[in-house]
Amino acid sequence: MYRSILTPIDLSLRDPLAPRHAFDLARLLGCRVTLVASTSAADGLSRLASLAEGARRTPELVVLPEQADPERAFLALAYKERVDLLVVDTNVSFAAALRSAATLPLLLVPPSRAEPRVDRWLKAAEVTRPPLP
Repeated sequence: MYRSILTPIDLSLRDPLAPRHAFDLARLLGCRVTLVASTSAADGLSRLASLAEGARRTPELVVLPEQADPERAFLALAYKERVDLLVVDTNVSFAAALRSAATLPLLLVPPSRAEPRVDRWLKAAEVTRPPLP
């Protein structure tokens, strides 16, 4: 179904949920995740690396130079890398623009005040998966 997921990270967000969703889906589906940040800050790569700690497989980390149009840079990378799914926090600055511009499947992750459920996708898969013979 999905082989690759691309997730933009707004480094100003305290606790982005999109990477967690992307990692959970990757565990369930066996696909790869790429985290992308647009920043000029020196700690951008280290922040991305800290977000990647929740993944079973080490995701690819991409830091794009800061641009006037981050949505366009993100979509250009998505099409270039031929990703199958975009997983985006709704409070990323260009999330609304992606809704109308992206021609790829898009999963928008709203902010949550609840404690994250780490294995929600895996538990759902176990419930719906038929028993092995």
